[in-house]
Amino acid sequence: MTKAIAAEDATYYAEPADWDLPVREVLGGVLLANGDYSGAEKVFRAEILRRPRNGRALFGLAESLRKQGKEAAAKSVQGEYEKAWQYADTKLSVASLTGMSTGTESAAVSGSEVQFASVILKTGVRLRYAYKGDPSGTPVIMLHGFTDSWFSFSPVLPLIDNKYRVYVLDQRGHGDSSRPMGGYAMEQFSADVIAFMDAMNLKQATIVGHSMGSFVAQHVAATAPERVTKLVLVASATTVRNNTVRDLQREIEALQDTAPVPETFARDFQVSTIFHPLAPEFLQGVVKESLKVPAHVWREVMAEMLAPEADVQLKKIKTPTLILWGDKESIFPRSEQDLLVSELRNSVLKVYPDTGHALHWERPERFAKDLQEFIN
Repeated sequence: MTKAIAAEDATYYAEPADWDLPVREVLGGVLLANGDYSGAEKVFRAEILRRPRNGRALFGLAESLRKQGKEAAAKSVQGEYEKAWQYADTKLSVASLTGMSTGTESAAVSGSEVQFASVILKTGVRLRYAYKGDPSGTPVIMLHGFTDSWFSFSPVLPLIDNKYRVYVLDQRGHGDSSRPMGGYAMEQFSADVIAFMDAMNLKQATIVGHSMGSFVAQHVAATAPERVTKLVLVASATTVRNNTVRDLQREIEALQDTAPVPETFARDFQVSTIFHPLAPEFLQGVVKESLKVPAHVWREVMAEMLAPEADVQLKKIKTPTLILWGDKESIFPRSEQDLLVSELRNSVLKVYPDTGHALHWERPERFAKDLQEFIN
């Protein structure tokens, strides 16, 4: 990093800069993460000399001063940081400076501790994710459905053995990940998953996808088969294009981009997928996550899912595949499950009786059991 800083300093002046990621920000973050607080202070001060009012550097400097017990100086720099960062929509952490996942947040999910972090992917997206389990355990990546987030899998996470390293992504535009203006094709969601695996140094993983996430998972398995050990498709199909989804698209098209999605709309959408009633607090949590998704993302993701390019040549997928489907499914019929089985020759279908679109909400115990047995 010191060599990279020297190279950066030697570049010619340009506006915008030819290299627009100040290396000192990253080095300062790494020094902070490793406990070299005085070294981090020097690096952040040098960055601020070059770029006054750099909010990320001011944040890092305030943190390094605070860690050294220099409270008065830290308080002064904190004020400068808050002024510089007042219009930002992203909260900073030491992990966000380095781009590494150090797990700066945690939450108790039904008695199971789940941690959270963010990572900036080479696809340009800042992805937030939840994770739990042994860092050296068998890796499992879970991909939520349309307008959901990591919270969609929260009923299942406590039921999964800690011998697995489980990552649950907030996919682009969803949850607390970044929301680009455009770029919601299934191939782009898939590229994020592969970039996430690269960032986490995962050569292979079991990919679990629910609904929209299942189509992303199909793309991952088709484009990078060497990265997928097992594939689990939950409430999936060979294509999204059917009358139920097109009716939903027409309703979404009527939403205003400039206004938040109405809560009644988000609630009605989620309730329409359920057969068994859910606990009110969980349903409210699901609706809350859907309301984080801007109307333009609802519209763009739906349009991309319905595009012909969203379909996968399923015969390319040789990965062992588990297909899970509820017989009270409201979106993708049984005929689609039979087509999946015929196209995916190395697959098995399990049908959940009296279960709707979100099997992991209505039958979390059976879902976790079937998932772990399949991985094993």
